[in-house]
Amino acid sequence: MKSPQATVYQNVAQRGYTDGYTDQEFASRQLLKIIEEVAELADSFGIDESMTIATAGAQARYLFDAGAIPFTKPTMQAVQNELYDVQVVLFCMAEALGIDVIAGSVQKSLTDIERGVRKT
Repeated sequence: MKSPQATVYQNVAQRGYTDGYTDQEFASRQLLKIIEEVAELADSFGIDESMTIATAGAQARYLFDAGAIPFTKPTMQAVQNELYDVQVVLFCMAEALGIDVIAGSVQKSLTDIERGVRKT
């Protein structure tokens, strides 16, 4: 049985988002997606759009849609540690709000397959 992480990755790949990218390039582009999604999360909490996070989110979305590969030489140990930090924050936020973020992420990635790659 695949892990939820592997299932989500496979679903995202089926949408076409890994096409044409090495694993490292794809991972680098995911940083843009994190910035975009955090900006959307901030918006869902009603954070004023004049804040820097909204601007960063818009810029990240533009770069992602343009196919940018922003970072090509990550320090893997640092990346690993920061991913753990991000995941801890996501787990805590989800738990505080009563959201099963793992099951929800698997389901979201599955239903998104049909959408394919976002058209700009």
